[in-house]
This record gives sequence, C-alpha cells and structure tokens, in this order.
Amino acid sequence: MSDSVPLTKDITWDDRKSEGKTVNLMMGYLTFGLIWFTFFLEHSCDYVTMVTATTFYFSSTRRIVGEGKVGLGFRWAWVQNFGSICFGSLIIAIIFTIRITVQYLAKKAEKASGDNKLVKCVACLAVCLLKCLEEIMEYITKGGYAYMAVSGESFCKAALHGLCLSLSHGATFGFAKLLAQMFILLGKVGLTVLNTVLTYYYMKMVTVDGGINNYIGPMVMVALTTFLLVSVFLGIFDTAVIAMLTCTAADMDLHNGDNKWGPKTLHEVIDSINGVEGSDKDEKED
Repeated sequence: MSDSVPLTKDITWDDRKSEGKTVNLMMGYLTFGLIWFTFFLEHSCDYVTMVTATTFYFSSTRRIVGEGKVGLGFRWAWVQNFGSICFGSLIIAIIFTIRITVQYLAKKAEKASGDNKLVKCVACLAVCLLKCLEEIMEYITKGGYAYMAVSGESFCKAALHGLCLSLSHGATFGFAKLLAQMFILLGKVGLTVLNTVLTYYYMKMVTVDGGINNYIGPMVMVALTTFLLVSVFLGIFDTAVIAMLTCTAADMDLHNGDNKWGPKTLHEVIDSINGVEGSDKDEKED
C-alpha cells in the first residue's frame, strides 16, 4: 500500500490570469442570474396579483360581485406571458446590477481620491441618477404588467400603452397611488405598534414573578418581524391598486368617461363624480 492520498491536489489560479478570470466570469454570471431570478419571482407574483384583481374587476358589475381567478394568474404568469415577465425583470436586473457596480466603484474612487469633494459629488450624482432610472423603469414595468393583464399584449406594447394610459389619467393615478401609500404606511405603523404593545402586556402579565428582566429585546424582535410581514402582505395591496386603476381607466376610456364593469362601490363613486343618480343609470341599463 502506498502512502499517497487519492484525489488530493494542489490547485493554483496562476495569479488570476487564466483560471482565475474564468472563475470570476462564472461568479459574475451566477450572481447576475440570481439577481435576475429574484426580480423574476417578484414580478411574477405581482403579475399574479394583477391578473386576480383584473379578473375580479371585469367579472363584476353594478349587480354582480365577481371573483378573482388566482389560478388563471399563475397560468398566465408561467405559461402565456412567461417571456414578457422574463424580459421585464431582465431590464430591472440590468439597471440594478449597473447601479450596484457604479456604487461599488464610486466607493473605491472616493477612497483613492482621499475623500475629494468633487469625486464624492460626481459619485453621488451618478448613483442618484441610476436610482431614479431604476424607479422610473420599475413604475413603467408595473404599469406594463397591469395593462398586459387587461389586454394580453406583449410586454413592450403593454408598457407603452400602460404609460400612455397613466399619463392621460395622471391626476387620478397620482392621487390614488398617494392614498394607497398612506394607508399602507398607517397599516405598517399601526399593526407594528399594536403587536409590540400586546407583546409587552402579555409578557408583563405572564411573568408576574419577574421571570423576564428585560422586555426591550423581545419587543424589538416582535416589532421587526411584524413590520417585515406587514410590508410583504400590504405590498400586495399596492400592486392591486395599480391593476384596478388600469382597469378603471381603460373601462372609462372605452365608455366615454363612464364605467361598465367594476364592483358596485366603484360605480357609486363614479356616479357621484359624474353627477348621475344610480337609479337613472339602472333604468338605462335595463
């Protein structure tokens, strides 16, 4: 028997000039693929929510309460519109990767320049511009998904038509978006505070004999966990608002400022805005 150990080898990367470059390229591709896949999962979930809200809207009328089809949303997201969602998430992944790379290079440049004020200003400006570009493209992409859920068009056409639709109803979209964000913020803060206070009183009542000396640690953990969970679930509400706004705008454009579909409460709001009595509208429909 020899003393050699099988499969034991010394591996060198040749000063990172040949094998090292290959490994770096592989790591770069894998990292970008992971970023792309993460955005794809997020966008596919958003699209399922939008399809569910859209099917609810167009199956509802003044007299009928429709239903949202979650299964149809999954089928459209993973079969019919799979390529469109991949393309939309690819755009956001590219911009996000460029922004992170520029931010990393900007930090390196600041250190190399000895904290030069001009370099800091240019670096901050570049990162801010890329962040603005990312937010703009994210808004256009979500609007495109919402219009795609309504019309079934490809991503590029849906993004263009969705942007035109949101611009033609700019004030309505902006006010509804602001109102939704206010409700989401109130929900996040209110539920987090409520859950934290309940946790405090629960620990205080259960541990009457002083079993817990410090309440701050558990309360902080409960507050963070509650805020994260509430943010995830209320994010669905924000996505549904975009879809419902797109449905309402398209419906009103097709019917000369009036809506044919949608739940009864929406009909009542639009009737009050247009100054039309619901009974008069019912007689016309009959």
